Amino acid sequence: MGLREKEMKLEEKRLTSTKESQELRKMIFNLKARVEHLETVVTDLEQPKGEISLDDIEIKNDLDDDNKNSSRVRG
Repeated sequence: MGLREKEMKLEEKRLTSTKESQELRKMIFNLKARVEHLETVVTDLEQPKGEISLDDIEIKNDLDDDNKNSSRVRG
């Protein structure tokens, strides 16, 4: 094998490695985007949507009743 043939083979290997590296970078970028999207979906599902629990309603009603009773006593 001559020097020129060895240089051509090395250049071919380098180009193949570069192409594979670029493909891997694209795959990693796509996977990263998918993970970020899934994290956003999960975070949105975990956050309360302004729901009021029954305990909060009962406490509010108790406070309203106390205020009505105290205003009646004063009046």
